[in-house]
Amino acid sequence: MYVLNQHTSEQYLTQMHKTSAIIKEWLDANNVYLGGSPKQVQETVAAMAMDIKAQGRDIDALLADIQTKLLPGCISTASSHCLAHLHPPTLVIGQIAEMIIAATNQSMDSWNQSPAATYIETQLIAWLCQRCKFDSSEFASREFNKQTDEQTTYQSGGVFTSGGTQSNLMGLLLARNTFYAAKGVDVQRDGLIGQSRSVILCSDQAHFSIAKNAALLGLGQQSVQTVATDASGAMLIADLQHKIKEHGADNVMAIVATAGTTDLGAIDPLSAIASVCKQAKIWLHVDAAWGGALLLSKRYRDLIDGIDQADSLTLDFHKHFFLPISCGAFLLRDQRHFESIRQHSEYLNSSADDQDNIPNLVTYSLQTTRRFDALKLWLALDLLGTDAYGALIDSGLDTARKAAQLIKARPDFVLLHDPIISSVLFYFKPQGFSQDFDQNSNEDLKEATELTKLQLAQLNRQIAQDLLINNIANIATTELDEQLCLKLTILNPTTQISDIKAIIEEVASAGYARLKNYGDKLHAAI
Repeated sequence: MYVLNQHTSEQYLTQMHKTSAIIKEWLDANNVYLGGSPKQVQETVAAMAMDIKAQGRDIDALLADIQTKLLPGCISTASSHCLAHLHPPTLVIGQIAEMIIAATNQSMDSWNQSPAATYIETQLIAWLCQRCKFDSSEFASREFNKQTDEQTTYQSGGVFTSGGTQSNLMGLLLARNTFYAAKGVDVQRDGLIGQSRSVILCSDQAHFSIAKNAALLGLGQQSVQTVATDASGAMLIADLQHKIKEHGADNVMAIVATAGTTDLGAIDPLSAIASVCKQAKIWLHVDAAWGGALLLSKRYRDLIDGIDQADSLTLDFHKHFFLPISCGAFLLRDQRHFESIRQHSEYLNSSADDQDNIPNLVTYSLQTTRRFDALKLWLALDLLGTDAYGALIDSGLDTARKAAQLIKARPDFVLLHDPIISSVLFYFKPQGFSQDFDQNSNEDLKEATELTKLQLAQLNRQIAQDLLINNIANIATTELDEQLCLKLTILNPTTQISDIKAIIEEVASAGYARLKNYGDKLHAAI
């Protein structure tokens, strides 16, 4: 039999032991990546994944392929040298939770598909709202009726999501519905045809999902207007006020503030933005997919002061909370706004269930079938407690600050900005390399004294590729102010400054090796 039940429970246990042993061996090898070039990985996977025949294969043959063909082509986020993206190592308790989630296979759309799980999610959402101080903020009674200043009380709420993009979509969706409802329009029912154009304001460093979601909502990407930022990547309040005046407050559907941009980790001035929103009666959505982890921080919590004043909030637990993908949440200051997306289905969330106080979470979600991802966060919080959890989060910020000092001390590196959360942006720029990098270097190189901006960009991109392909480190490339640079995103609490020092040395070695090997063909090669 192939189905998991009482007849296959022993088989399940046996195969899970085998699979766990393979994963253990992969972890123990402590590699970053062994898959080779993109072409090599593609060929390996094609040979494995496309060899499907009428008769299936033995489970041991499948596991052998996993061990020898799939895992070498996987990035090991467990490695202390895996620092490219907001892609962390996972907590062991998160892996345990995943086993339970998969085996029980609860579906979070209706209570009778997830009885206990439903209450765990709703209680955890309440805890998160409390952690954000949603029910105690002085802003807790803000309403969006442009015609009245009447204040009311309400209860906060939320729902687990697949991640930041979906949470941002929900924030903009509810902001859109609220904005047009104030004009007497039910856009859920009647659509946007013939309606006045609305504007979404966000910083020029905001996540690309804001424009993507505006298009999905029928608002168009041009509805998203960007606000200038300062040198740290944070939104400029003066320009925000200028943009509101330019478009008219009555035409601004929402302002999206970011607590942790993807590259710099920039955090917009949340309290000041909230004050502007309160005065103009504009919906404030805060994308805290990364920076929301600082809700558990003891030493860096002040970086996200003002997050309690958001009307809606994005949190991602598969980033700096170290939980397996996917795991996110959307929080809402006033859960009554969920009513604008309520859809009844007699087989999922009937009116009779509402009368009997039976919760069916499909009412609050864009998804129907949905995993019990809340279990991962619940177990992690319960096991670690907020102090130990916060310390794990803080360690990445501590290491990033040490890494920045290390890079600053090197004349052949340029640090683009001091870390805000735990990303470090820099690039390799050999200074006087023709005299200094190798006393036995090619004489022809001594004619080259400085690389162009384009050459530097291509050189740094190749350095990142070299480090990954050679199983040294996984670091990212990105652009800041039209300068291609390298990026370390330090989430892993096991990454020490000694790891960073070793990676920096490898970056320099790879860079100088490229220059030395190309000699007088430098310009053609880079």
